Amino acid sequence: MAYNWTIISWVAIIIAIIAYIFNIKKNKSCFVLWEIAAVLLILVNLFGTHDYAQMTLNIVYMGFNACGWLKWRKDELEDDDLMGD
Repeated sequence: MAYNWTIISWVAIIIAIIAYIFNIKKNKSCFVLWEIAAVLLILVNLFGTHDYAQMTLNIVYMGFNACGWLKWRKDELEDDDLMGD
């Protein structure tokens, strides 16, 4: 099966832009969307363009996304503890 890597790349970019909008609105779903975009771009870079530098960058972004989500979650839990006192 042949994939149209250009279309997949554009879909990933659109998802990433939506994730930024969610982030501005402080919606934690941005992290899930960024992960989806990163996975799609990793696949594009690995199998389509063979751009291993961009693939590596997207793997790093996935790590940052996970750290960001954990930080937001920790901050939310701390805020809940403060509100409960």
